[in-house]
Amino acid sequence: MLRLAPWVLLTGVTVFAGRRRDVPEVPAPAAVSAPRAVDRYQAPLFPPSVVVDPGPVPAGLAGLGGQTCAACHPGAYESWRHGGHSRPPPDALEAASVGLVGCDVCHRPLAAQRQTIDTVWGARLEQATSTPNPNFDAGSWLEGVTCVACHVRDGAVLTADEAAAGRSAPHPMRFAPALADGTSCAACHQLSVPESATALYDTWGEFERSGFAAAGVTCNTCHGRAAAEAGVLSHDPGRPLEHALSIGLRLSSLRVVRGAAPVAATVRLQNTGAGHAVPTGSPWRRIDVHVFLEGPPDKAGHRPRRSQVDTALARELTTTPPFEVTGDTRLQPGALREVSVSLELPTDVPAAGWELVVEVVDSGSDARFERRWPLLVE
Repeated sequence: MLRLAPWVLLTGVTVFAGRRRDVPEVPAPAAVSAPRAVDRYQAPLFPPSVVVDPGPVPAGLAGLGGQTCAACHPGAYESWRHGGHSRPPPDALEAASVGLVGCDVCHRPLAAQRQTIDTVWGARLEQATSTPNPNFDAGSWLEGVTCVACHVRDGAVLTADEAAAGRSAPHPMRFAPALADGTSCAACHQLSVPESATALYDTWGEFERSGFAAAGVTCNTCHGRAAAEAGVLSHDPGRPLEHALSIGLRLSSLRVVRGAAPVAATVRLQNTGAGHAVPTGSPWRRIDVHVFLEGPPDKAGHRPRRSQVDTALARELTTTPPFEVTGDTRLQPGALREVSVSLELPTDVPAAGWELVVEVVDSGSDARFERRWPLLVE
């Protein structure tokens, strides 16, 4: 299992004192060739430091920017452009603005995306030294985890489709098994730091320990190839939260009598769609679940809440090494959590317009969804 220190870009030497590349003129499309034998790229896609020098621009491409790919792969380009890989999160932008080397390692993995060449002589971030990067490319800096970060190495375009690698194309093609089986995802989605007792980002580890991995399911099954619709390969790794988390309700009746004994209800939360924990990724990410009765709007448009019960799906760690886990209420693949709530209303509320609501909010992205059951209130 790959475990990486996010700030250790290099120990003792410079990571990517690379050659300067001039932007080539836009070439004419190469002649279409006959089908050829599949050329395989077996080397790891990411070095231990994660920072990538993809090599020269493949023949037939205008450059290494994502828009170069859009003409022939508009569906893949659009799904990438609107997905999380193309937009580094605000914390990564802030880290870059103050010169931190940690977050940008994964959020901008190309050597040309580095504003500085950072050298770490020890395991501590404060020991890093920086010099300006003469090959910094501001255009690629905007693109986050851009296409070439995974799909270009040594003058060839890499594909997860072995059959496609053998077909004719306007540029050299190679089949990369690490793209097909998802192992390359671990470079950034499995992360430990020096002195840590546990992985801070354990998505790959959670997956490997799940029944999904045992059944031959890969990351691409949900987050890539098998997530494609209408024949367009998806390059947006994000998936709606409601595709992973199922909400169920167990109770005897949706009838509530005002002023009478409360109605016992049980909300069932189950991870039915993710091959990793819900939530996963950052140890500071959490999902809040709110269960409540919501009434009709008042004159100001506000809807009152009653019988509210709150619960969280989260992992808690100490904030200093060894980053020990102090609590974990997340849902591993297939896991079920039940939340009990007593439904009761006073006699002075109106009878019409009440609903039982389960609201799910992801703090990491502000994504949310809800389930609503209309009530018969007497």
